[in-house]
Amino acid sequence: MNRVAQIGFGLVITIAALGAGYAVVVTDPAIVNMVLGSSLIAGLYFVLHVRLVGRNFVFVPLSFSTAWLFLCNSPLFAQHYTIMATGRWVALGAMVAVSVLAGIHVRKQMRLRLIALFPFLMSAYFYLTRFWSVKPDLTVERSASVVLLAAAVVGVIWYAGSSISSLEQAIKAVLLPISLLFWILTAIYGFDLSYYIERGQLRTPGPMLNPNGIGVLGALLAPVAYYLWQTTRPRSTVWLGTLLTCVLMVLLSGTRGALAAILLAFTLIWLTRKRSFSMGIFVSGALASIGFVAVDIYGLPEIVHSYLRTESLASGSGRAEAWAAAVELLRERPWTGYGFGTEDLLFDQFGIRFFEHSGAMVHNSYLGLSLQIGLLGAAIFFYPLILVALKGVRASMKSKEDFMLSSLVGTLIAGLVICFTESWIYSAGNSQSLPFWMLFGILVRLLIGPRLTAAEASSRMRSSQVRKWAVPEGHPVHRRSREEKSRYPLSMEERH
Repeated sequence: MNRVAQIGFGLVITIAALGAGYAVVVTDPAIVNMVLGSSLIAGLYFVLHVRLVGRNFVFVPLSFSTAWLFLCNSPLFAQHYTIMATGRWVALGAMVAVSVLAGIHVRKQMRLRLIALFPFLMSAYFYLTRFWSVKPDLTVERSASVVLLAAAVVGVIWYAGSSISSLEQAIKAVLLPISLLFWILTAIYGFDLSYYIERGQLRTPGPMLNPNGIGVLGALLAPVAYYLWQTTRPRSTVWLGTLLTCVLMVLLSGTRGALAAILLAFTLIWLTRKRSFSMGIFVSGALASIGFVAVDIYGLPEIVHSYLRTESLASGSGRAEAWAAAVELLRERPWTGYGFGTEDLLFDQFGIRFFEHSGAMVHNSYLGLSLQIGLLGAAIFFYPLILVALKGVRASMKSKEDFMLSSLVGTLIAGLVICFTESWIYSAGNSQSLPFWMLFGILVRLLIGPRLTAAEASSRMRSSQVRKWAVPEGHPVHRRSREEKSRYPLSMEERH
């Protein structure tokens, strides 16, 4: 471990020690138990991290930050949400410090590209909306959280560079804590099915507060989990278990947007790895499948009706009401919006009430962001994502052996699909934002940098060396005896 990594790891340990000291000082038994239990789990996870992710300790803060964001959305710690919510920013800050210090140590120069500066420029615009925001303090706070998230992602990607092994470690550092915590918290908390069974619905939030949370996470992470399982040699049961966990998270949640996203992502991965692929055929087939399901859905068995909640399919479980109200609000401020981070305040502030829709969010990231920063700002925000998705699909068609690329494109496509039904992509504090943006950053790094695996690089280097040092047939070296070669390494002809 180099000195910078040692400093970063020491910083993480110091923060954990300060948290334990705080718990002891306040002498709250619940907090003491939470800190000590979490420390024990963190210690065990650290051993697994070294074994399964690698010995690069720069990715340890990434794992712990991902885990912390997941824990913030668990009902097990709902009574300590203030402490958990504050701690997640400390974890992200430690991740930024470690990755940037390690990046400075490894690379003396940082060649910034516009794509790396874009999230910070976008955050600056988020901040500027405070001047016309309906809640300026909240806009400033949430803009700062986006800056911290952007710094964490850019710092890790910059440190990883073009190293395929480092990028794979970053993917593993995101996947491993979520899959482990899912089962650990499930064993502690269980599956609370009573509320949904009473309503005749076959879905559960699992170890999270909302079933949509585990559904979105499962859909986003399943493509890269599939990649790790397929490419790890020998095939590891850990990554197979991670893949099955992601699929189970989607199925248990019953989130229709997540179901559609994971199906579309894996269909895209399968098609891009074939010898022929047409975007037009893919889009036409997807639309035809949606139309066929919409027509024939009422002929499905009753259990499928209960699972898909077909009675609320047309209204999107009340989302149609929220979308209509959001459109009316947007008409009042189409270009400026109401200020970044104010989405969950607008319905209540303007006295809007619903018959079916519950919650304060719009449940549509495209419409929700437009409502906050205006149509032009939202278009600028989503343009790079759509552009990278198109370039990623095109690159996957040309380079079908690049499995990592196609799986990351699948994650991006899944995220863009989920944006139609959930407000999540611009919220730095939820459990889905850090994994998604980290995987998006890796995809961008692959697209703008050399996509050459370590095995390909070594084989090309060996072949170039063979070509460089090869001796043509008929050269005097071939006519020398073994004894002469041992006694005289170079003949006179070879010396000249």
